[in-house]
Amino acid sequence: EFDPAGAYAGLRRVGDEEGTAVWTILQESEIQSAINSRAAERAAEEQRHEHLVAAAMRRWEKATAASAPAQADLGTGRAGEQPPHLSWYGLSSARRSGSSSS
Repeated sequence: EFDPAGAYAGLRRVGDEEGTAVWTILQESEIQSAINSRAAERAAEEQRHEHLVAAAMRRWEKATAASAPAQADLGTGRAGEQPPHLSWYGLSSARRSGSSSS
């Protein structure tokens, strides 16, 4: 009733082999380029995120190193062990100390 021509406001449905579908105004020849461009943007976002987390962890380590020795276990219950939340970011002690190759 609202789209008697069935033009879908100029959008067309594009799907992949896995069943993912999107509505787009892009032509077939433009789609792969747009996907590659977005993949590059996401990789850059991920790298920025990793750098921000690593910088925050360095600041945290610096701040906690200056605190009292009684706080050396930092809530893990075992002195010298890294806090569990660091593993959420995939950060090992080597990466946090700046010795990563990335």
